[in-house]
Amino acid sequence: MKKILIGTFSGIALSIVLSFMFHQGLTLLNFINMTFYIGGGLILLSLVTFVVQRGFFDVVFYSFRRLFQIQNQHLGEEKEDIPKLSDVVSLPSSFSLLIGLIMMAIMLISLGVYYFL
Repeated sequence: MKKILIGTFSGIALSIVLSFMFHQGLTLLNFINMTFYIGGGLILLSLVTFVVQRGFFDVVFYSFRRLFQIQNQHLGEEKEDIPKLSDVVSLPSSFSLLIGLIMMAIMLISLGVYYFL
C-alpha cells in the first residue's frame, strides 16, 4: 500500500513538473493532459509486460536468436542455450497497471472538475 501511494504521488508530481516544462505553467487542462500521458504510458507498459511474460513472443524471440546463433557458428563461436523471452522479462506488471489506473482515475476526476466548474 505504501509503494502504491508513493508511486501515485510521484506520478502526480511528475505530471506537475512536466506541465511546467512543456507548457510553461500549471493549468488544470495541462495537468489533465500530463496525467493522461503518464497513466496511459504506465498502463501500456504493464500490458506489454503482461503479454511478454505470458509467452506470446517466445517463438519469434527464439527464431531470431537461433538465426543469429547459426550465423555466429559460421564465424567459429560456440553454441549457447537460448532462454525464453518470458523467462528473461521479469518486471511486475500489476504495480504499474494499478498506478496507471489510479492516475487515469485522477485524470477523470480532474476532467469532471474542469468541465463542470
